[in-house]
Amino acid sequence: MRSVSALLMCSVIAGCTAAQPENDEIVSAYEIPLQSEQERAEFMSILSRLTEAEGLHAVSATEEETAQINDALPTAELTLRATFWRGDAQEITVFDQHDPSDQVWVMFSRGDDFLADRLREQTTREILVRWPDTQSLPIMPNGNIPWPSELIRTPDGYIVTPSAARKYYGDVDS
Repeated sequence: MRSVSALLMCSVIAGCTAAQPENDEIVSAYEIPLQSEQERAEFMSILSRLTEAEGLHAVSATEEETAQINDALPTAELTLRATFWRGDAQEITVFDQHDPSDQVWVMFSRGDDFLADRLREQTTREILVRWPDTQSLPIMPNGNIPWPSELIRTPDGYIVTPSAARKYYGDVDS
């Protein structure tokens, strides 16, 4: 249980600086506007249906594990945390940061083969059809997503703030 909690805690952190192993590297990520518990349930149902059809298994944080993460990272305020695995390869990570906007982030890892690509494309397509206000999230050179405070929303998705861009890319023009 403790190792699961530690794994969940480490994997929830966005914006960390360590590079990811190639098959764990995040290749696409989105912020999905889920405005109610019903929409959250529908979203998780879609993910479950698509991942089960591809042979993945889900691991969801228990209330106790979520509380442990929130105790360790008080700014996270998670209420939802799930990962979807093909064997020992994590392909999809879902979590929220329970703020007034109730946005959920979904991140897709590279995976090991074309099946990961197919699942990512199909899942993204269904998400965008159902929630057209879904926004893409930038992926940094180290394969991670910046902290929410380092993002600026634009009509085409999020971009990184100039100060954060320097952290991730070095000195860049604004």
